[in-house]
Amino acid sequence: MSELLITALGYQSKAFSVIPITTRDKKPLIGWEAYQTRRATDKEIRAWLAKWPDANMGIVTGAISGLIVIDLDTIEAKDKLKELLPGYDLRAVPRSRTGKGWQLFFKHPGVNVSNRAGIIPGLDVRGDGGYVVAPPSIHSNGKQYHWEVPINGELPTLPAELFKLISSPVFTGETGYRERFNTAQALAGVPEGQRDETLFRLACKLRHADVPQDMAEILILEAAGNCEPPFSERLALEKVERAYRKFEARHRDEKASEAKRERTPITVRVSDVQREEVSWLWKERIPRGKLTIIEGDPGEGKSFLSQAIATAITRGFGLPGEKEKREPETVLIMSAEDGLADTIRPRLEDMGADVSRVIALRGLIDEEGQERCLSLADLDVIEKAIIEHRPALVIVDPIIAYVAGKDTHKANEVRSLLAPLAALAEKHKTAILAIRHLNKGTGKASYRGQGSIDFLAACRSAFLAGEDPENPGQKVLCHIKANLGPKTASLTYTINEGRFEWGEETTLTAEQVLAVPVEAEERSKLDEAKEFLQDILKSGPVASLEVEKEAKGAGVAPATLKRAKTVLGIRTRKASFGGGWIWSLPDRRCSSNPEDAHQNGMSIFGKDERLGDKEEGWEDLP
Repeated sequence: MSELLITALGYQSKAFSVIPITTRDKKPLIGWEAYQTRRATDKEIRAWLAKWPDANMGIVTGAISGLIVIDLDTIEAKDKLKELLPGYDLRAVPRSRTGKGWQLFFKHPGVNVSNRAGIIPGLDVRGDGGYVVAPPSIHSNGKQYHWEVPINGELPTLPAELFKLISSPVFTGETGYRERFNTAQALAGVPEGQRDETLFRLACKLRHADVPQDMAEILILEAAGNCEPPFSERLALEKVERAYRKFEARHRDEKASEAKRERTPITVRVSDVQREEVSWLWKERIPRGKLTIIEGDPGEGKSFLSQAIATAITRGFGLPGEKEKREPETVLIMSAEDGLADTIRPRLEDMGADVSRVIALRGLIDEEGQERCLSLADLDVIEKAIIEHRPALVIVDPIIAYVAGKDTHKANEVRSLLAPLAALAEKHKTAILAIRHLNKGTGKASYRGQGSIDFLAACRSAFLAGEDPENPGQKVLCHIKANLGPKTASLTYTINEGRFEWGEETTLTAEQVLAVPVEAEERSKLDEAKEFLQDILKSGPVASLEVEKEAKGAGVAPATLKRAKTVLGIRTRKASFGGGWIWSLPDRRCSSNPEDAHQNGMSIFGKDERLGDKEEGWEDLP
């Protein structure tokens, strides 16, 4: 947490209204009018400094913060204030050092105090409808604002003489402006060679104080008329025109510059990045610091699966495929469907979890003090929970319940939701496991999840949970996406009378698990077709035309043959360039989906891999 954020939250805890402002020109980075009547929340302050980490912080003055500020820009202004308040100990007044002078903080008097500039030269007042730059902000000249006398306890009351000065009527008309700026004496004692620049600076001061240009011309001509020898009226008016034109041009440039600053590239030289190896929560299945998805139809035990994983994490047990024990770690669960008391806790206890290490994130208290449901738009609240409990795993079950009104079929809306979530996982090195239901389609496994395909694109690892088509009652967890390592073998599991048990590895693929189920009569035909294929292919590969011819002779329908081929995972490949297709039984020694399945330590063209085998011909490549 940055020093500026800590300090800003400290100001907020003192009931001061804080806003983010630019470093160069002290302009608010937000539409700050609302914060003159209400104070920003922790969430807003964190969001501002996350968006503008180099911003300065301002305190809105007036009744909203219960304070007014006297801004002293010069030593002379400080001395004038001491003269005005003889016997008053200004050293005890809370004050901050600015880039040019000091800011003195007093208790708001309870009546409206206007913002005033130049009440006496170098002394300004920031009251209702104003703001000041607060420590530890950085001045445009590079100096850092800091407290010389910090605010401890209640602010001091305004001395009567000072209150009378700052609450006197605002100067208006020619007489008022003359009294305020004393331009008649502006060039008194200034050497002839320096009068041009002095007159120009006076014109700039008038423009900065929002004196109308026609009034500024009157005042400048009055000052020029006191010169000896006389100063040209034409040159005097040129000074006013130049000052006012320069002021407007500078503000246009600053606005353009600010707009440009909002669109700047963020680049990192790769040589400056510290290399890191992938860290696994579950070896080669669930990476730490990344987003993982388990998807499947209702009733396939996806929540059970996530809780079984949580059990192992909280107890320090190895998951399937892992031999080493781990240090017990915490798990954070966001569940929108299962009851905490009647479902989640009983399941976890029955599986042997350390429930003291399981934290349920059930909702949030909003800015109005009201309890409400949580969504992925409340990332700051989720991050607070992660920072507080340091979970190794965060479960979001199901993710569709937390999409905050986003259209989950639109890629851009899904990306805008998941990209910050993935960044949060990486920032805190925690694994995030999201549960997603399937739609009712019959397409490829990658396209069966609810909503946009970008759910799958955003994660680094993904699984399908479904029923084993060959063994009703047994379920299968298939690895369908693996960006950070090889796809692992499918795992079986069972859920009997509310008890979860891991099973053995299987060669079943996601496509086989998702194959359309058949009725009893069709199942019998399917079994016959499977036996036919196993028999005809048991001695080795057979040309597809020969298989189809023999199947027809055996009374196996083409559609049934195709289903049997899918269920058995029959491999097909070209015999040679221009040749036909060959069918063969799958190799049961390895995963049925060889994509990305390189063993650790091998290169793509290593001697043990298919592209490096000198005895294989092109026709043997799948």
